[in-house]
Amino acid sequence: MATNKIMINKFKNMADCADAVYAKLDFVFEDIDAFFDSDKWNEADGIRLGNQTKENDRYLNGREILPNSNTAYARAIEARFNQDKVIGKEGDWCVPFTKACLSSKDKTLANDPKNVSPTDTLSLRTQN
Repeated sequence: MATNKIMINKFKNMADCADAVYAKLDFVFEDIDAFFDSDKWNEADGIRLGNQTKENDRYLNGREILPNSNTAYARAIEARFNQDKVIGKEGDWCVPFTKACLSSKDKTLANDPKNVSPTDTLSLRTQN
């Protein structure tokens, strides 16, 4: 018989798996053509295991990836898990060198891996 703590951890793991299903994993396996998308994605790496790159990993287009940077898979999962996280402001008439904007709205990750940098610190939920 499992204890309550073990059962809660199992439920949390199942919820994380269910949430990860909605991540945009097509960004992991193919580069998106600029014809279809205004913000080009050239960082598909095809890596399915682990959240950090190794020494000789390369993007699918042949460019070399810096070691210990986030994989495209980890960035897609991070964007999904933190899709409502506010990462800044966007709007009209922003004052330079301040965070003040007139008619601004919060900028979120919006389940888009392009908004997660290869050097960002991943949440523990993504790393597990």
